[in-house]
Amino acid sequence: MKVIQFLPELNEGGVERGVVELNREYVKKGMESFVISNGGKLESQIDLDGGKHIKFDVCSKNIFTVFSRAKKLRKIIKDINPDILHVRSRVPAWLVYIANKKLGIKVVSTVHGFNSVGFYSSIMQKADAVICVSNSIKEYIQKNYNTSESKITVIPRGIDLDLFNPKNIDLDFIENFKKEHNLKDKFIISSVGRITQLKDYETFIKAVQLVKKQQKDIIALIVGGVRSDKEDYLELLKTLIKELNLQENIIFTGSQSKIAEIYALSDVIVSSSKKPESFGRAVAEAIALNTPVIATNHGGVKDIIRENENGFFFEVGDEKKLSESILRSQELKFDGYKYISENFSLGNMVEKTLEVYKYSKKISIVQFIASRGYGGAEKAFIDICIELTLHEDIKLEVILLENNDIQKYLDDDITVHLIKDYSKFNIFLYIQLIQYIRGKIVHTHSAKATKIVNSLKHLIKFIHVATKHNTRKGSVFNKVDNVIAVSKSVASSIKKPCSVIYNGIIPKIIQKKSKEQIFTILCIGRLDKVKGFDILIKDLNTFDRKFKLLIVGEGKEKDNLEKLIKENDSSNKIFLIGFNDNIPELMTKSHMVLISSLNEGFSLVALESLFYSDLLISTEVGICKEILTNKLLVRDFNFNLKLNDIMDNYDEYIIEFNTIKNKYKNKFLGTFGEFSSFSFYLSFHDDEKDMLTSSRILQKPTKMMAQQSKQSCRLPPPANIIGHSCRFLHSSSI
Repeated sequence: MKVIQFLPELNEGGVERGVVELNREYVKKGMESFVISNGGKLESQIDLDGGKHIKFDVCSKNIFTVFSRAKKLRKIIKDINPDILHVRSRVPAWLVYIANKKLGIKVVSTVHGFNSVGFYSSIMQKADAVICVSNSIKEYIQKNYNTSESKITVIPRGIDLDLFNPKNIDLDFIENFKKEHNLKDKFIISSVGRITQLKDYETFIKAVQLVKKQQKDIIALIVGGVRSDKEDYLELLKTLIKELNLQENIIFTGSQSKIAEIYALSDVIVSSSKKPESFGRAVAEAIALNTPVIATNHGGVKDIIRENENGFFFEVGDEKKLSESILRSQELKFDGYKYISENFSLGNMVEKTLEVYKYSKKISIVQFIASRGYGGAEKAFIDICIELTLHEDIKLEVILLENNDIQKYLDDDITVHLIKDYSKFNIFLYIQLIQYIRGKIVHTHSAKATKIVNSLKHLIKFIHVATKHNTRKGSVFNKVDNVIAVSKSVASSIKKPCSVIYNGIIPKIIQKKSKEQIFTILCIGRLDKVKGFDILIKDLNTFDRKFKLLIVGEGKEKDNLEKLIKENDSSNKIFLIGFNDNIPELMTKSHMVLISSLNEGFSLVALESLFYSDLLISTEVGICKEILTNKLLVRDFNFNLKLNDIMDNYDEYIIEFNTIKNKYKNKFLGTFGEFSSFSFYLSFHDDEKDMLTSSRILQKPTKMMAQQSKQSCRLPPPANIIGHSCRFLHSSSI
């Protein structure tokens, strides 16, 4: 996984250190970690820890350069091609929002503070997922922005328990630091954070004066850097210290890299912020080192400090209460490391953050087929639907015609929308469909559904994927941007570039059956002119060898075929056996499977024959034309001639077909496939992705065993169920 974190600068502060720590932990987990900021004292640490820092101005609030910077940022992001964009502050969030418009990469925001309410701050809520560092922050954004509960995850900042472990403290540093600042035998009060008015160092300094009246041996440390625009505030603090005669008692140490040691050498830590701390990392770190903390009574620190156990609270600006608490803190004894490790560890934060990356808002996919029957295209449709239900990041909806033969094969928990038959004059149908497909990925199967949905493309936004299942009709597929063909021959019938995605199969384990005594030919398919059964029956009328032909299927040509069989006096050798739900067994008992079609798209029968039949012979159609050798193809519908040769040389034909099976069987297993309808959904052009609010990251399904479909075998536990449009053999007849 590739992650880019964005923040204005990399100087001191809780946000900055959090980014550094996550970068380090991501690298440890084998992730590719990038940080984009305007630089700072900590930027080198990103590279030292194995990440990559890119210096870019995501700090300036200059609105006149926003779009030019966003354009440059888009190129940087596109070159990296990350899975996650994690924004940590408002200016970077706006720049990423603009830059990502045409990239469609998932965005996670972390709200670190109680930002001013308004349009500028609302950008943090536009992310796909929002992390709040405390319950106080969560309540704040829900109150002011009505942010959806499902979008928010509370993840307290994590403490690095290796760094903030009493056993790992650098004692030499502490000894040298105490010598340098003359701290031996002193009562040390420290306040850690950038020099800024929000930290209210005035109250801290005044409280030190009050403590000094009762305890002379005190030293107060103000630990943190100061930005150039805060120099005046620093001078104001120095003036106050001089007025209170505390020059010998208060030390500005500047920024320190050994923060853990500062906490450890201190007797008490003070956080006097005027503004509520979103979390209070310094508070948790200090407690982990068994140092008590006194903090203002608001914000995220209320989740951390247990009053009278590991610290105290005081109200903003109340130096008297603060001074009393400083003196009382000497009485506190506690195991802070255990408490923090159980509640605020860095490991917990990393794992919870990765869960947010992984489980984002689901991607909405609508599958639509406008037929009522049950054939090859319908079975492919059912298999895709079943496959998608295995994926936790998918929200699947299905559109079907009323009174169909498909719905009974779908899982009960799939949302199904039923519509009346299509009519271009039915305005209510269009209103229904608009409601179902707006802003979603819509996958239509065959020409009729594709034509219906394509007619709506100028009215609403959606991403349209269409699968063409045969070489017949369908000029509408030339008008759809994202087309899947189920074989190369089908692809050749489309007058524009398209993707070829073969169907797959999860084979049943069945017992081998003994062959029929009479040479048995098995044909499977809907009783339709295109299947060529009438041509086959006529041609076999002059076939003078002993055989039996079984034709499995139902359809509108049934009466005509029965009449033809009767006219040819073939009722004792050609049988229309109707619907049958155990095709694999029929294939094993028959001597061969014959496809007599005038044209085919993919042909499930051909695929099943690879697994169950000893021999497949076919006309030059669909995938058969792609995988079978010339010996196994029937030329010019001359079945009579081909069957004679087969019966004379049956063993040779079996050997020939075994070669085909060995070559192709594994390629059509359900766990095979670099390409799939599923992965195809993720491959759309960049400028289409901004219609979708969902993540590009769709992890492998956690259900490693597929549920049994209504009349199906159980899937074996593969390494990856999502391989391609795998076929569940709930029924094989047409």
